[in-house]
Formats: sequence, structure tokens, C-alpha cells
Amino acid sequence: MKTQLKNIIKFSLRKEIAYRKHKPLPILFDHLPKCAGTTINQYLLTHYPQRVVFGTNVRQPTKSVKKFKSLPEDSRHRYHLIIGHCTHQLLDYVHPETIKLTVFRDPIERIISHYFFVKQYKRHYLHDQVIKSNIQLEDYASSGLSCELRNFYTAHFSGLPIEKIEMNPEESVYRAASVVSEKYNIVGFQDNLAAAMDKLKNVARLPQPFQNQVLNKTRKKIGLEEISKNARQTIAEVNALDVELYALLKAREENKV
Repeated sequence: MKTQLKNIIKFSLRKEIAYRKHKPLPILFDHLPKCAGTTINQYLLTHYPQRVVFGTNVRQPTKSVKKFKSLPEDSRHRYHLIIGHCTHQLLDYVHPETIKLTVFRDPIERIISHYFFVKQYKRHYLHDQVIKSNIQLEDYASSGLSCELRNFYTAHFSGLPIEKIEMNPEESVYRAASVVSEKYNIVGFQDNLAAAMDKLKNVARLPQPFQNQVLNKTRKKIGLEEISKNARQTIAEVNALDVELYALLKAREENKV
């Protein structure tokens, strides 16, 4: 036990020394569900001592957001790593030099991963309902059980309720895409995560290289090619605006290269 404590103290001291030496810029990571967030978080946390880290509560992120917003400006600006769900609501409250990052995943793949993760993770708020009712993927995608399953990207970034989004689809996608382009310094994609993280490393002055080791990976998830055509079609239809937004954002990023 004493040895373990000593190792923790040594690790914390090394992190503090490295932080003061390299002075990485503040980072806000807007963690979208099932988009490599755990992997990215672990990488970021190796660079910042706990005293400058603010993470939203997994179960009550809105409560954490409210708490952060209530802090005086100088207290908010002391946090140099802001991570977790709903951190997009803090974009205008963080230190002005903060590098804002978010990472997308193909919307259809994201829903598939979401479903299998919910089935395997007993503490997920949807787990019991999915298991007890034996909900299959195709029905899950159109169930409306969570706002995370229906045009989540478009709603998240546009700031509009789902009903309004689907009444004005073209305008909503454009609005969401504009927010992403204007508010975020780095926009990454899970299928090329290393490129986004390499860019972040250089821009934010992070000394350690990114090791693309996927954490919190969903077990027992079958590949996209094994999913039935009907299930894929249902997911695409329910998330048609996210599919459009994803394609638009990817095209924009590719044109920057």
C-alpha cells in the first residue's frame, strides 16, 4: 500500500514538473458519446496536474456545467483542461487561449457501437430497459429512448430541440456546421484520430506523442458489414441530418489539407 502511494506521489510530481516546463495551452475537449472519448481523455490527462483539470460528472453533466459557470472568471480560467460530456456549453466560459477540440465518428457506426455498449455496460442508464425488453438494434435505433440516438450531432451543435431541427433540416445542418467551424480549433474524426491528435499536440504544445490505443472499446460488437441492411437503413433514416452533417464536416476538413 505504501509503495503504491509513493508511486502515485512520484507520478503526480513528474506530471507537475513536466507541466511547468512545457506550459501546454489550455484545452477543452467536447466528448461526444462513443467517439473515442476515453482514449483521448487518457492522453490529455497525462499532461495536466489534477489541480487544473475540470471534468463534468458522467451521470450529472448538466450539474457540473452549472457549477463551472457559477465560478468567478479567475477561478474558471485556472482550469486548463476541461473534459467530459456537455462541455460545449462551456465554450464561452473558459480561458481565452483555450484550444477547443471535438471528434466525430461515422453516425451509423456510432449508433451501432452505442447499442452494444449499452448491452454490455450494466451501469448505463439504458441497460436494464434494453435487456429486459430484449430490444434489437433496428428497434433501438428508432426507439427514441435517448436524445443520443436521433440526430444527436445536429442537435448538440445547433443548440436547437430535435423537433425544430427536423422541421428545418437544411438550416439546422448549416447552423450546426457553422458552430463547429467557428467555435472549435480542431475537428477530428475517429477513423483518422492520429491526425487530429498530432495537430492538437503541436498546437497545444503537448510533449508526449499520442498512442492510438483504443480504450473503453465495446466488446461483442459485430462489424458494420455484418449488420442487416434494414438495421443500417433505419439508423441512417433516423439520423439523416447527422449523416449529412458528418459528410459536410469531413469534406471541409479534407479541403483544408
